[in-house]
Order: sequence, then C-alpha cells, then structure tokens
Amino acid sequence: MAYLRSIDHPYHSTLQEYCFYCGSPISYPAIHRVGNTGSITLHTNCAVDLSIKIMADVNHMQNDMQRRIRL
Repeated sequence: MAYLRSIDHPYHSTLQEYCFYCGSPISYPAIHRVGNTGSITLHTNCAVDLSIKIMADVNHMQNDMQRRIRL
C-alpha cells in the first residue's frame, strides 16, 4: 500500500527513514510493507526494481528445478 505522508500510515512507528533497496532518505509517496519479522520502506521506483529482480530470481529457480513454482 502506498501512502502520501508518513502520518497517513497505520504503522507509523515502523516507518523507516531510509529506503530498504537504495539506502537514500525516504520521501513520499512510498511503499511500506509489514511482515512477520519486520517491515521495509521503499521508494516507488525501488519497489518496481526490486520486484523485477525477485521475479527474475523465481524464473531462474524454476528453470534450474525444471518445474513451475506455484504462487
């Protein structure tokens, strides 16, 4: 979920000052994800770049295993 300002965020206390991907200071709008073990905050462009790299890793893994990974 994207938020315009940090004060709009329901998990305001877990927001990070720096992007998880590039390490630059966060400006809004930004992407913030909360999981079981923590949270990450990303610039919107960094979220796209990271998503592409993760999907490429999944594709390589599927090719190496010779089977499709169910999502």
